[in-house]
Amino acid sequence: MTSTTPDRPAPRNRLMIIVGAVFLAVGLILGVVFVLIGSKDYSAYTGRAQATVVDVQEHTTRSNGSTKTSRDFDVQFAVDGQIYRIDDIGGIRTGGDPAVGDVVAVAFPPARPADAVWASTVEGGASLLLWAGLGMAVLFGGLGAVILVLGLRRRAGAAGPVPAGTGPGPLPGDPGAAADIGRPWTFDEVVGDLARRTAGTPYTVDRQGPSVTVRVDLADQRWWALLQRQGLTKSYSTTLTPVAAAKAARSDLLSELEWSAGLDGRLQPRLTGRGSAVGGRVWAVGTEKIWALGPDGVSKVVDYTLDSGELQSLIKTTLGRAGWSTAFDTQSRIGLWVGGIAAVGALVAVVAVLVL
Repeated sequence: MTSTTPDRPAPRNRLMIIVGAVFLAVGLILGVVFVLIGSKDYSAYTGRAQATVVDVQEHTTRSNGSTKTSRDFDVQFAVDGQIYRIDDIGGIRTGGDPAVGDVVAVAFPPARPADAVWASTVEGGASLLLWAGLGMAVLFGGLGAVILVLGLRRRAGAAGPVPAGTGPGPLPGDPGAAADIGRPWTFDEVVGDLARRTAGTPYTVDRQGPSVTVRVDLADQRWWALLQRQGLTKSYSTTLTPVAAAKAARSDLLSELEWSAGLDGRLQPRLTGRGSAVGGRVWAVGTEKIWALGPDGVSKVVDYTLDSGELQSLIKTTLGRAGWSTAFDTQSRIGLWVGGIAAVGALVAVVAVLVL
């Protein structure tokens, strides 16, 4: 069944709002801390001495199943015949952890040897931390701001209860495979092929603005008894949006649903709206009884493994015949960027722990 619904505001993406706010806050906080440490003026630290590490204290903390170990170093050195001991020497340390008895370089104002810091602080370490702080502020803060803005923006075609359609529409004819007709299909022809393959099934093809979504038709009461009898507890849909010639951005949505009695006493499906909904590209594994989409449409209800290759077979077949390809949607691309930035952030954090 095909239906066309008018464009309407969609709920804001809570996950993107949360992730964006966290990245923005982390970027600003870490950036400010690193900049403050790195911008300290060490121009008066012209004195140098060779100090001996006399003690190392280890501090171990456990949080959320992970363990973090930090070390404080006590050093001792002599200036003009006077012995100075610095407990938990500050500044920025580069290289590996020294052991008790190792000799290290320290820097200090000539008139105040007791204010000594690691010599690497003065020899470029502070500048490195300053630029790292600025980079983290720009990188994490900027990415967080972008994610936050995208999350706050209402996007057409977002998930929600499926409204009743306008009823079956006329199905266009098959234009033939793109390889046979010598051109890729238009997007209208792609939508038409999806409609033909889902005609007479519990699936619906909804055209909203520039996008089309294939999903279980929860609004069609004819299928409620069947879907409830098969124990359907998840609603899975895919949205295609043209982004270039013969290319569509694909966005998957996996949401929980529950069955509750309506006013007439019949069980009817309702999307829970809980945080279990997953958007972007979905690669999940789990057994579910549901109608299975195949190259020839919907054949029967089977037990299947929900992964990127099964329920999507209909769309893949249609796009293959149409000469179309798919691309990551905005939310999926942001997910990849977040993963990459998180890896960079973890590396920066490790470097910071080593030098501090």
